[in-house]
Amino acid sequence: MTNLKRVIGFKTSAWTSPDNGNTYPVRRLYVDYPAAEVTGLACSVVKCRGDKIFDGVEVGDYVELLYDQYGNCCAVQPVVAEQQDLIDFGVDIASE
Repeated sequence: MTNLKRVIGFKTSAWTSPDNGNTYPVRRLYVDYPAAEVTGLACSVVKCRGDKIFDGVEVGDYVELLYDQYGNCCAVQPVVAEQQDLIDFGVDIASE
């Protein structure tokens, strides 16, 4: 099993602090991935940092996620999936 994820969606919105009234960007990445003891694929919502974190990322892309010291995703790197990765994701490689 690799650390590879597949993008199934993303969202950018804003949150306003009730304490100080400041507005902060909120970015969420929705991914699925093969996981041990899961029938089918597991999925997660990943909180992300950075204004341009989704630049160059499309739904359906395979990506690796990099995290900062606070556990926030700070980079989304598109990668080319290997044949075994595609099999792990349940892609019918015979029709590819």
